Amino acid sequence: FAARLEGLGASLSAGASSERFTFRGSGLPRVMPELLELFAMTWLTPRFDEAEVAKTRNLQLKKLMHKRSVPTYAASRALSEALFPGCAYGFYDLDEAFLEAVGVEQLRRHQRDLIATVPKQGAVFLAVGDFDARALVERLRGLLGGVPRRQTESVLRPACGEAPPAQVILIDRPGSTQSVITLGSRIPGVQGGDPAAIDLCDEILGGGASRRLFKRLREELGLTYGAYSSVHRHDALGSWTLSLQTRTEKTGEALRELSATLDGLRETPVPDVERGRAVDYVLGAFPRKGASPASQLGRLSYVVVHELPWDYWARYLRRYTEVTSADLLAEAKRWLPSIERSIIVIVGDAAKVQAQLTLPEGLPVKVISQ
Repeated sequence: FAARLEGLGASLSAGASSERFTFRGSGLPRVMPELLELFAMTWLTPRFDEAEVAKTRNLQLKKLMHKRSVPTYAASRALSEALFPGCAYGFYDLDEAFLEAVGVEQLRRHQRDLIATVPKQGAVFLAVGDFDARALVERLRGLLGGVPRRQTESVLRPACGEAPPAQVILIDRPGSTQSVITLGSRIPGVQGGDPAAIDLCDEILGGGASRRLFKRLREELGLTYGAYSSVHRHDALGSWTLSLQTRTEKTGEALRELSATLDGLRETPVPDVERGRAVDYVLGAFPRKGASPASQLGRLSYVVVHELPWDYWARYLRRYTEVTSADLLAEAKRWLPSIERSIIVIVGDAAKVQAQLTLPEGLPVKVISQ
């Protein structure tokens, strides 16, 4: 199988998230017929050899051990699990207990009862490239036993309950010379809120080296190599997160300056010049970032799996140009993370860090030994 795939100069991969699982392949147009055959084999008839499963399990266990030793991984995982407790959106990674317990028969049963049934129950197939659409569909029909036009159920939305109360989670790493700070809060999902306004606000805050977090915390104060923010959306809910690394003795100062930068975006309208620069960057980068077939497929997938209008991206970019400073102020006040309403995770030397923290009265601090 691997030799055939390499001989085609093609690739195949599979992945899963909290809302869907995906099979993806890419190759030159002339190899599509054979690549589709391998694609169908991957989906419908994987072997799950004992030796391969054992080798993959051991590799994943080693990777997990390494990742757990990385402070940024520990911070991101703790934040995700705390923002969405008991919800699929809070799932960040496999753990040792699962990896050590899962067996070949369990994988085969899961494949047979869930994954292999999808083509006949309904699946979304997306393709970008130079191909004969009718021939592609007929080829899939033959390989998968029928391809419905559009018979999938609506997106499954996990029940995540109310947003958790604000708290500080301090993951203790005695002797650490640096601290990782990350904080976040929930925002609306793909079809909620004003995505363009929130994204523009995020770009102005922490989109790169010329944005507010980077300029203030690195260039002006020298507290970090970089400070960034990012927006992540699932179908039902999303999150707005910020992150930085700093010296242990500067942890409290960095958190205070981070909070002050957030307050500034919530309290003062963004100047038109600053807003215009952020808009110009996004509009200029959008076509460049979507030039490859893989990028185009990603944007098409976003529209299809979230059941958005076909002209979603055109509407999104048009709205991006329409967002005013007043809109940005409103979105920041409503959704931007803050010390008072966010989950804050700090990975560092707890004995040295905790004394530096200036927190609102009543905000709980949970210390975890790593």
